[in-house]
Amino acid sequence: MPRSVASFPATFFYGGEFKFHQSSLMGGDTRGKVRNTASKYYAIKGKKGSEYFVLDVPNTKSRLGEDETSPRNYGNATAIEELVQNLNKQGIPADDIVVLCFYSSQIALLSNMVRANADGTEGCREVRTIDSFHCQQAKVVIVDFVAADSITNFVVGPKAEGFCKSILSDYIRDHHRICLALTRASDGLVVVGQTALFVAQAFTGGTLGNTLFWMVSDAMERQLVYSAEQVVDNHPTAIFDREISDTTAEEREEDAAAAMKNYHAFVRNQLKYGRLQNQIGGKKLS
Repeated sequence: MPRSVASFPATFFYGGEFKFHQSSLMGGDTRGKVRNTASKYYAIKGKKGSEYFVLDVPNTKSRLGEDETSPRNYGNATAIEELVQNLNKQGIPADDIVVLCFYSSQIALLSNMVRANADGTEGCREVRTIDSFHCQQAKVVIVDFVAADSITNFVVGPKAEGFCKSILSDYIRDHHRICLALTRASDGLVVVGQTALFVAQAFTGGTLGNTLFWMVSDAMERQLVYSAEQVVDNHPTAIFDREISDTTAEEREEDAAAAMKNYHAFVRNQLKYGRLQNQIGGKKLS
C-alpha cells in the first residue's frame, strides 16, 4: 500500500502506530498508471499525480425506488464509469480494478456500466459491497459512498424513483466499515462521494460522523480532492426536467457557477469550524 493511500488510515485509525513495510515504499507499474490518471484527468498534484484522491461529485442526488431502503446515485455512477475508462486508457486492465459500494442498489446500477469486456482491457473486475470484500484486496479500489444531499424535498410515489433528503446513517459513518473500505487497495484508491454532505453532518453523529469529516479534511489539506462539477444527475427524470426547463443554457451555467461558489465556500467554512474543535473522538489530526 503506497504511503499516499495509507497515510490517513495510519493516522486516524491506528494512532500513528501503523508500520510501513519496505515494499510499500517501492514504486510499481500500476501505481505509476494511477498517478498518471490522477494527474492527466483530475489535476491532482500537477504532473506528479497521486495513488490516492477524493472525487467529489457535488451536482447529484441519492434516489430511492418504490419500497426501497437502499439508495442509488446516478451521478456517482457516471463519474465512476468515466474514472474506470480513464484508468483503462492508462493501461490498467479490468482485472486490477474493483468498485466497492456502501449500498447494494448501486451495484445493480454500476455493474452494467463498468462490466469488463471480452479481453479484459476495459471495465472493472467486479462491483461489490464493502462488507463482502472483507479480508480481500485489489490493486486499484474505487469506493462509492453513494449518499448525496438534495435541496429539494420529494415524496416517493407509486412506481416513482424520487430523490430524498439524504442523512448519513450510522451504517455509512461506521468507522470500522470506513477503515475496511480505505485499506483494500494495494496500489491505488479513489473515494467517490459528496464532500459537502460529509462535512455538514460530521458533528451530528459523534465519532462516527467525525471520521468522514477528517477524511475530507485530510484530503483537502493534501490537495487530493477533485470536484467533478461537470457530472450531473443522469436519472431519466432529471434529464427530462433539464430539457423542458425555461431557462437558457447561459442562465443555467450562471446558476451552476453561483451554486458551486457557495458550495465550495460552505465546505471551507465547515472544515474551518471543525478544525477549531481541535480534538475529535479523543484523537488529534493535524
